[in-house]
Amino acid sequence: MFGRTLGSEATDARDAQVRTAIEAVYPRLYAYARFRLLREDAEDAVASALEHTWRVRSKFDPQRGDAGAWVYVVGLNGLRDAIRRVRRRPRLVSLDGVDIAAPPPGADRDRLLDALEVIRNLQPAEADLLAMRFGAGLTNTEIADQTGRSVGAIATAIHRAIAHVRASMPREPSTGDG
Repeated sequence: MFGRTLGSEATDARDAQVRTAIEAVYPRLYAYARFRLLREDAEDAVASALEHTWRVRSKFDPQRGDAGAWVYVVGLNGLRDAIRRVRRRPRLVSLDGVDIAAPPPGADRDRLLDALEVIRNLQPAEADLLAMRFGAGLTNTEIADQTGRSVGAIATAIHRAIAHVRASMPREPSTGDG
């Protein structure tokens, strides 16, 4: 009987750690998803990924590491799967093209929306790096840890992806003042 009590306490403690980690990781995963998907799809993808993470929480071993890192990796992998599913399904086209989660009106709003559209249409590996760096706010070192690549390779790949985005951006109309 005593062994069962200890086992359930360990499970409860693990569940609490995973729950806390999910709450902490959610904003980073959502920001990552917004770089890759429209708002509605991002919300669904993150919810699906974190739901999966909760279902497999029994696989988390506190002896092997931090719950935050485990949840982030499992959630990110689930999010990548969800992104692939979203990209495969047919989409309804909005007639007005307005994204209500878009940046507020301002001089840079249109350029930012153009950049997000270009990023969504990049090769998945490039879009993934930019989403991790600028969406989830990971450092190059953290991205290298997540991907198993060197920090230098990550920095180079991000630089190239940014150059690709800049080259693919629509040109601003000239005002004729030149």
